[in-house]
Amino acid sequence: MKYRFFTTVSLAFVAGTAIADPMNYGTDWSGGYVGLGVSYSDGSYDSGSYTPPDVSGALGSAMLGYNFQKDRMVYGAEAVLNFGNIEETNSGGCGVGATSCRSTIEQYAAIRGRVGYAFDQTLVFMTVGVATDRQSHQAFGINPGDDSERHYGYTVGIGAEQSVGQGWSIRGDLEYYDFGTKTYDFAGGTEIEAKTTAARISIVKRF
Repeated sequence: MKYRFFTTVSLAFVAGTAIADPMNYGTDWSGGYVGLGVSYSDGSYDSGSYTPPDVSGALGSAMLGYNFQKDRMVYGAEAVLNFGNIEETNSGGCGVGATSCRSTIEQYAAIRGRVGYAFDQTLVFMTVGVATDRQSHQAFGINPGDDSERHYGYTVGIGAEQSVGQGWSIRGDLEYYDFGTKTYDFAGGTEIEAKTTAARISIVKRF
């Protein structure tokens, strides 16, 4: 429900900012940019007999990128880092003899391409690239275990960016990350597939 709320807000932002004069593309989106923001991230897991709890919460976010522009088409590449830890504990039993368990997203990052269409002060875009994150899982009880692994996968997203003048803009992103499956060293080897959805709002400075 929490992520659904942020998704609705972000989609409204994308739709609302896209209404602009299509014949005027006076804003120059080309060049480098940096950004800081907050992402609301929702991590989910697929596993076998072990059932780790899903985890959600807010993370800090930073980005660095470069745009090229030809008429209304804008394209480029960027790196995004989500930093900080979010965790969730399930005390209702998690399988494999565990009486409780904990999932933690420690951080995740992506390098991706971006292509968009400019409506003067508004840029709508999509992103696609490679991603990595570090996850930690702990099981408590008859078969306790604690392991941390780095996952690798891909990400896709959509978003909109609204220029507010002087090279500054406000940006909203909706993102999906598939981090693939890793084997965690407890309960005889536990395979866990990690996926994350995120809604991000950022303040961006273009140079």
